[in-house]
Amino acid sequence: MISELIAKDVTALYGNVDDYGTYQVMGNLSLSYNVSVKEKSYTRLLDLDTGMYSTKFEDAMGETYTTTVFCSYTDQVCVYSLNSSTTLPEIAVKIENQFLNVSMAQSLCGAGFARLKGVTQVGPPEGMRYESVAMVIGADNTTICNNQTGVLIVPKLVGRRAISVVLEAGTNYDQSKGNAANSFTFRGKDPGEHVRQVTDKAASKTISELQERHLQDYQSLSRAFTLELPDPYNSLEVETTLLFERYNSTSGNPFIESLLFDYSRHLLISSSRENSLPANLQGRWSSELSAAWSADYHANINVQMNYWGAEQTGLGSDVQEGLWRFMVDTWVPRGTETARLLYGAPGWVTHSEMNIFGHTAMKNDAQWANCKIPSPSPRLQY
Repeated sequence: MISELIAKDVTALYGNVDDYGTYQVMGNLSLSYNVSVKEKSYTRLLDLDTGMYSTKFEDAMGETYTTTVFCSYTDQVCVYSLNSSTTLPEIAVKIENQFLNVSMAQSLCGAGFARLKGVTQVGPPEGMRYESVAMVIGADNTTICNNQTGVLIVPKLVGRRAISVVLEAGTNYDQSKGNAANSFTFRGKDPGEHVRQVTDKAASKTISELQERHLQDYQSLSRAFTLELPDPYNSLEVETTLLFERYNSTSGNPFIESLLFDYSRHLLISSSRENSLPANLQGRWSSELSAAWSADYHANINVQMNYWGAEQTGLGSDVQEGLWRFMVDTWVPRGTETARLLYGAPGWVTHSEMNIFGHTAMKNDAQWANCKIPSPSPRLQY
């Protein structure tokens, strides 16, 4: 019956994608301060061995400013540090989403912290709730909160040359609630209390402790496998953008190919760990409200591409647990219904695109939503 339907017209199997949704940016953490930047003194670096991002520049007086950013799986926070060779100026800390109005996202602050809370849809029905807190480590009760703007002011103090902020974010999404027993709500607890607890705990540590704990965890994975390729063109000292501009796919460059290999492992380590969602299409760092291809999961190739080097490069279960749990909690419950409704078949199924809310149906175009199966029978071809 199904083969005859496919041979004639499959539009009866199509779904409505109006409310499919997209992975979107939560917001932006900014630390603003008034410093002139000396021309051509600005550099930035992502260290793939440590998973730490840094920038460095000089002001007009020759004083140096260095920022360091890393996201710690161990402490479940991202850490931003600013260091200077001179007394730091007044700094304004804020978390905001400039794409949304106050009905959906509010920037707030309190004693020593800035905060963003919002919802993906005002409703009814209400969308997914989210919250983020940025807390200053060792603020010494000197910060000032502007309740109207949600800006936290860290005043200038003579002799203070460093400041560190820990950032935590969460939502009320719960993939264990994506089943019939929970009416496929995927709705868990309000994230506020958990986010604040995690932030408080991390902010009680020193920046040295946070960095040491991050390195111990991250390098246990980044150093589990090493690919050593030669650098025949002395590319190590060349700016990365210039390397890519000069790259020729015919002759190649082993240094660039090794760099991309290490970068791919960094992305997987940083986006797929135990108790997390798996690595999605185009990564977690989306800057848009509507990402390309919804930044979701494509079963035809993209999920495989994200993970096909995990086992071979020493990452294994440390980065794959989230994928297996996602399949069990999200694909199987809805995929079982999809198999029964669309094909009258046992088991479970998913099509080309799926998301974190159990979408496993065909969407609205069989040509790309269904994978073709080579067969001598014309009834099984589109």
